[in-house]
Amino acid sequence: MVSTQPKPASKSASSPSHHATRDPKRTPGNTPRRVFWLRRAAVGLITLLALVAVFYVVDRSASGDRIGRRVEVAGVDVGSMSRDEARSALEDEASDLLSDPITIQAETETFSIEPTELEAQIDVETAVETAYESRAGWNPLDWVSGFFTTERIDFEAVSMSDDKVRAAVEPALSKATVEPRNAQFQISSDGQSVAVIPSRNGSGLDIDSAMSDIRRAILSRGDARRAIVPLSELEPDVTTDEARAMGIKEPVATFTTKFPSGEERVKNIRRISEILDGTTIAPGERFSVNDKVGKRTEANGFVTAPVIYDGEFKDDVGGGVSQYATTLYNAAWFAGIPIKEHKAHSFYLSRYPLGREATLSYPHPDLAFVNDYDTHLLLKSWVGESSVTVSLYGTKDGREVETQTGEPYDYKDPETVRRFDETLKPGTEKVAQKPKRGYSVDVTRKITYADGKVKEERITTVYSPQHKIVLYNAVPTPATAPAAPGTPGSTAPPQTAPPSSAPTG
Repeated sequence: MVSTQPKPASKSASSPSHHATRDPKRTPGNTPRRVFWLRRAAVGLITLLALVAVFYVVDRSASGDRIGRRVEVAGVDVGSMSRDEARSALEDEASDLLSDPITIQAETETFSIEPTELEAQIDVETAVETAYESRAGWNPLDWVSGFFTTERIDFEAVSMSDDKVRAAVEPALSKATVEPRNAQFQISSDGQSVAVIPSRNGSGLDIDSAMSDIRRAILSRGDARRAIVPLSELEPDVTTDEARAMGIKEPVATFTTKFPSGEERVKNIRRISEILDGTTIAPGERFSVNDKVGKRTEANGFVTAPVIYDGEFKDDVGGGVSQYATTLYNAAWFAGIPIKEHKAHSFYLSRYPLGREATLSYPHPDLAFVNDYDTHLLLKSWVGESSVTVSLYGTKDGREVETQTGEPYDYKDPETVRRFDETLKPGTEKVAQKPKRGYSVDVTRKITYADGKVKEERITTVYSPQHKIVLYNAVPTPATAPAAPGTPGSTAPPQTAPPSSAPTG
């Protein structure tokens, strides 16, 4: 039996399709889906970055002269503040820290004290600038971190008075304090050798350590406001090894000058000797008497004695120190070291070597020289009843010194100066200063070094004439009363103006 149902028509491979199928891997416009979304993500990211950049520029521009976000100084939030606002806030904090007492424990004693009693001050200005600089500028990383992290800054500096700290702490340590002793140099009885007396460590207040812990306590809060000041081992300024390394073994040069005993000027010679005795001068160091001694004053232990002032003998504090300077000058001269500054007296004084002497005033004239030895020089001096001796100790290096003094020349005669003195009896006069001729003299120094090198120097000293000064009081005439000196009708010449140069001892 034959079926009557029609068979479905078969599709030809070449016939067109009337219903196209959509590719799931493509998007409208025939673009691959992955590329499409990558493009959209890139556009979104660029847009976001552009918005962030705009916000960054606007925010940084608006910040202007303000501190960055989330910045703290000593626990005080100063973020986004201006300098003035931060300064005000930190000054309040500093004031609180300085008025709040701290506890100090020194050995077995404990006491409280306000930092203001130690003249403590906190450097607020530096803290303000540090806070401002911490997140300033246009660094994007700093800007971003300001939204998420806090920058914490401490006060950096606390100043105090060393003297106030010592006064507060040392009494608590006094029972256990032992002063350190520097190594010292001992001269043999014949003056020809030097021994080192060893140094000794001590114990007491270590001021640097104490102030460091006190500063920490001042900047702390609560129980941490407590400083511990233990007894510390103190080293001497000059240890035994340091003293031995100086090479001070024997006298390099020595000189002595004499003086009449019992005069006031001798007190000044003794005083300057006390100040300079034991001074060490390092190789290459320039030594200055005025730098070491300072101005001669009564407070510094000097007394009034005769000096040469503008060509005349007068009295002033420190008279006589030039004898010590002359003695030291000659020690340096025969040591063969370079003398950088010196000045002779205006007049020649017979107690000094002709042409080889030095006077002093402050700040000039000065006596200064340089140690050109390879070792240190030790300055030692002795003042007896009628003489002063100054020696320089070190290690001889083979140099030899010869000196020669020429004959005086270019003589200048003195003048006679008459001066009215109302303290004299009318009709009398007296010689206040005897006359002496002035002249010039040359002195040479020849230094022969160990290697055969020779150095010759010549100095010319010019001594002024010492004028004859006559004081008098005129006899008044019966007709007129005596007029004041320097006025019409006066029989006395006007007195000279006060001297303008400094007195030299």
